[in-house]
Amino acid sequence: MSESARAALKACARGIATTVMLPAIGSYYLRSAIIGRDRALMGSTQWIALIPGLMGIYLRRAFLARALERCASSAAIEWGTLFSAAGTRIDEHAYIGPNCHIGLAHIERDVLLAPCVHVPSGRLTHGVTDPDEPLRNQQGQPQRVRIGANSWIGRRSASRTLPSTTSMRGGRTSASPGA
Repeated sequence: MSESARAALKACARGIATTVMLPAIGSYYLRSAIIGRDRALMGSTQWIALIPGLMGIYLRRAFLARALERCASSAAIEWGTLFSAAGTRIDEHAYIGPNCHIGLAHIERDVLLAPCVHVPSGRLTHGVTDPDEPLRNQQGQPQRVRIGANSWIGRRSASRTLPSTTSMRGGRTSASPGA
C-alpha cells in the first residue's frame, strides 16, 4: 500500500473515531462546566481506557485531542491509561504504554513510556507542609513535568524518581518495581 493511501486511511479512521466519540466529548464539556476540566477528564478517561486494541487507540486519541491542551494525531495511548490534568500536552509520535497514569505533563515528540509508568503533576502534587492538617485538606502546587523528545521511561517507573524540573532529552531511565 502506498504512503498516500495509508495516510488517507488513517485520516478516515481518525474522522470515524471523532464521530463515534462526539457523545463522550459533549458529555465531557458539560461535566467540565459543572465539576471542572480535571475531574471531568478523570471520569472520562477511566471508561475510555477500557476500550482495547487499535480501535481503542483511535477512540482515546479522538477524545483526548479535544480534552487535553494538546494531543497529536500520531500519538498512541494504550489500554488502561488514565489522565488527571487537562493541561497535559502530548506531541507527535509519543507512545504511552498500557496502564500509565499521567498528571500535568508535557510528553514531547517520540517519547516512549513503557507500561505502568506514573507521571504525577510534579513533586508538590500534594500539600504536606502542615503536620496537624489532614493531607487531603492541604493545597498542592501542581507543576508540569516535561519529558523531553526521544526519551524512554521504563516499566513501572514514576516521575518521582526524577526532580520536578527534570527535562529529559533523548534520555533513558528505568526503575525497579516499586521504586
